[in-house]
Amino acid sequence: AISLDRAKLVAIPGSRGDVLSGVKNPGIANNGSLTPLSSGLIIRGASPESSRILVDGFEIPVLYHFLGIQSVIPTEMLGGLEYLPGAFGVGYGRASGGIVAATSRDEQPTQMTGFAELSFVNVAGLVQGPIGDKASYAVAARRSVIDAVLAGVLPSDSGLSFTAYPRYYDYQAKLSYRPRDHWKLGAFLFGIDD
Repeated sequence: AISLDRAKLVAIPGSRGDVLSGVKNPGIANNGSLTPLSSGLIIRGASPESSRILVDGFEIPVLYHFLGIQSVIPTEMLGGLEYLPGAFGVGYGRASGGIVAATSRDEQPTQMTGFAELSFVNVAGLVQGPIGDKASYAVAARRSVIDAVLAGVLPSDSGLSFTAYPRYYDYQAKLSYRPRDHWKLGAFLFGIDD
């Protein structure tokens, strides 16, 4: 098992500050198809169906939005990442190719903060903060702007026509509560739509 440091993955050239995009460099490929639920990972040459993608121990079907442009969970909502190319325990299920296991963020913010981002790829935002002394929240959402950019730059006489422009959404919400020093309760909700 290899635990990959978040700060190092964000700094990998080509990752664009996206932890899960940075994981593609050490021997992992994304098949990047435009068909639904086909953006699996090719780990050490194995079929995408032979690998598993986990977030907080739960399997998710895809790690990236169409063509691998953006991961389905933003870096700001992730705490750690583990890459298991082989020799992992049976607790990970029926995988023979490899495992990419991400964990959601665990740190508790001490004050309310947030950010908003607008790029040629997507528009995104995050708000986080404490709820009293023992609880905290983080809420984030993204929407691609590729459909708006394509509609704006393609001339009407280009001969290209789309039934629908490619677009994606994703959203995340995390609630953490520490009733005692050695106890922690948490809920992490996330979803995507491509």
